Amino acid sequence: MPALAAELVRQHVDVIVAASPPAIRAAKEATKAIPIVMITGDDPVRSGFVASLARPGGNITGVTFLHVDLFAKNMELLKQLVPSLRRVAFLWDPSMPTTREDLSKVEAAARALDLQLKVVAARGASDYDHAFAQITQKRAEALVVATTPTFIQDRHSIIRLAATHRLAAAYGFKEDPEAGGLLSYGPRQADYVRLAARYVDKILKGTKPGERSSP
Repeated sequence: MPALAAELVRQHVDVIVAASPPAIRAAKEATKAIPIVMITGDDPVRSGFVASLARPGGNITGVTFLHVDLFAKNMELLKQLVPSLRRVAFLWDPSMPTTREDLSKVEAAARALDLQLKVVAARGASDYDHAFAQITQKRAEALVVATTPTFIQDRHSIIRLAATHRLAAAYGFKEDPEAGGLLSYGPRQADYVRLAARYVDKILKGTKPGERSSP
């Protein structure tokens, strides 16, 4: 990511769109001058990308959907769908920079619903079979899938494995049920990309990224 961001800076692009926390951080470290439009599920203030949501400051603006709050809602929906639910697995990628803080919030949400949370890690496609074997071993009855870039890219594989293991699974985007997943409580990913394009349009027409948080 740092090398790719540096290459964009050398090309003197007018705007950089960064669609994950690692990409945003790499772009932020590469330039203080080129406007950056972020698309992220993390809290950009907590991550240090912007000063505030209302007034980002600096050269970064963009879109966030605060996915950690969606995980709690997805667990609530699973509990309504399966009233006897006691054990729920949470599939996450521990290599993502903010997920450990998010995990504490997911654990709190599970406690509030009187659910036993079984945390299972996966960093990519080579980990999925082992991860789902762990979920079965832990006797989880349902699954909540984190909204990391890798999991989004591999949604079809994860949805297939959830079905194979007969898990009631909840996801973070509307595209997931459309791809065959059981349910989601969250935005349409494509809508956030279109919204980011509106930020780009405003910036190219002269708006400073640090001055406003809405397109």
